[in-house]
Amino acid sequence: DVPRIYVAQMALYRAALERVLPGRRIACALVLTEGPNLMELPQALLDAEMAHISARLDHEGGRS
Repeated sequence: DVPRIYVAQMALYRAALERVLPGRRIACALVLTEGPNLMELPQALLDAEMAHISARLDHEGGRS
């Protein structure tokens, strides 16, 4: 399991890159130094986290 803070961070990075590079697929992965291990984060996981972030911002009035 990936800590939620890392998933949120990667979801936000992906959202920013999608604005800079429209139409491109942005893959996100974490490099775990114990191992070493490269862990690609599923698109569905990032989508769900971005929906959670957006809902929280909408609820808190953080969107303009």
